[in-house]
Amino acid sequence: MKHDLKNLPSNQTIVVEESDNADGSFLIYHFLSLFLRSPANAKVYLVSCRQTVNHFNTVLSKLGVQFKRSIDQNRCRIFDLMNHFRVNDFNFDVNKSIELIESDFSTFCDQVNSPILFIIDDVSILFDFGLPIDEIYRFFHALRFCAKQRKACFSLTLSTYDDNLLENHEKFAKIVRYYADYLLKVEKLKTGLSKEVSGTLSIINFEQKNIEPLVTNKQFKAVKGPYMNDFDDSAILHYDRRGNSMKSTVAWLNQHNSRNDAVG
Repeated sequence: MKHDLKNLPSNQTIVVEESDNADGSFLIYHFLSLFLRSPANAKVYLVSCRQTVNHFNTVLSKLGVQFKRSIDQNRCRIFDLMNHFRVNDFNFDVNKSIELIESDFSTFCDQVNSPILFIIDDVSILFDFGLPIDEIYRFFHALRFCAKQRKACFSLTLSTYDDNLLENHEKFAKIVRYYADYLLKVEKLKTGLSKEVSGTLSIINFEQKNIEPLVTNKQFKAVKGPYMNDFDDSAILHYDRRGNSMKSTVAWLNQHNSRNDAVG
């Protein structure tokens, strides 16, 4: 998985899995930044379930991306799913939502030959609104198919919990993993809190379906404070949901292309 500003992922499904409230939003910011900073005039279609335009604009500005300008220049478009909920009195019609997003995405990408990222920031929130797992799966499957038709990179974030009361999250995750080319699993440290490390990121490569998946484990550290000048293509700087900077040690995001770290 070697991605950089001149080598963007396409026609792949990349799943970000947050385990037991671990925060993997820095990966969302990474992919948004990667596409919007690309000289290839790449486009981003974001289905926002968790955050607002202002939030993304604030965080991405620290990564050197003028998010609102990207929207004005038609390089990025947001479908605000939560606003869609509100205007419909929180009644979620899956078929109607799929039709609206498909139509909007098709218009946005009409006659576009540049790379495209179709990203959903947290599909698991749909469980909080009481949607059954089969409808959430239908929502996922339809949007993934829509992205694949345009050879877009399709990425979504989901949450899993070690809790029997939330077992549908894990059931849904198992379904989604089947379609993943790459699974990026973010977990808290099993040894508890640490001043040096914030969590573990496992990169699981499923691209070659007929062989055992390649698993690479990395650790990352969240650091509070502005690091606005530290961002470059080889040392990824991320921000968590609260805007705290995260200077990740996960250099694979731009240069990972080795099996030396394989553990399985």
